[in-house]
Amino acid sequence: MEHQFINNTNVGGAKKRFELHIDDQIAILEYFTVKGNVAYLTHTEVPPSLQGKGYASILVNEALDELNDEGTKIVPMCPYVLAFIKRHKEYGNMVLPEFEYMLH
Repeated sequence: MEHQFINNTNVGGAKKRFELHIDDQIAILEYFTVKGNVAYLTHTEVPPSLQGKGYASILVNEALDELNDEGTKIVPMCPYVLAFIKRHKEYGNMVLPEFEYMLH
């Protein structure tokens, strides 16, 4: 299945989300930003019919790549994102220093 990655900054209020569109379904990674250069990654959700097929990993990988390219620091509040970063240590330097303890 083909997919399209979108950074949807028009969700409403302070909330934003990365979206992975797969056919007629959407996997999401919700976040909000503080001071423009820190993203709090709060929740990942994949439709039940797409679970177990690697779409959450694709979504988080693409979101982290985009944030990294922008020089954005992150706080991985979502358990899935935190586990992903622990498995992919190359993203560990993106975690805001005050929250690096979460990686251990």
